[in-house]
Amino acid sequence: MTSRIRKRLQWSAGVGFAGFFLAQKGAGGPSLREDIAFMASCTLAGCLMGFLLGCIVLKPESKRERWLKIAYWQLIVLIPIFGVLAGPSIPASLKVEILAWGCGISLLLGFIQFIFEGGLNSSRRVKSPD
Repeated sequence: MTSRIRKRLQWSAGVGFAGFFLAQKGAGGPSLREDIAFMASCTLAGCLMGFLLGCIVLKPESKRERWLKIAYWQLIVLIPIFGVLAGPSIPASLKVEILAWGCGISLLLGFIQFIFEGGLNSSRRVKSPD
């Protein structure tokens, strides 16, 4: 197993445990079956978010990986938002507003990281003569 995959799996396990422990705070529903399903979905969402965080933290090997980090930021922000939006007690207009803010913030985070990692035209930069 390569070190890149191992690091991503470590991130996945760490954030997955955080999701499991946070699910303990929200457990206490009407039945044990619903509690187990809620804890499993929170743990799975945490593992997925951890894997994506591991992809973001690692140094990209190509320009394609730099572009993919924008999508990774989108997924990391939108996974918990979809969990909140699944609740029936939120009006539809507020759900759309929350989703729009989440998309905007995650795009901003992704582009900021993309620019800090090398800019838009990093392959076309000309080295100045010494």
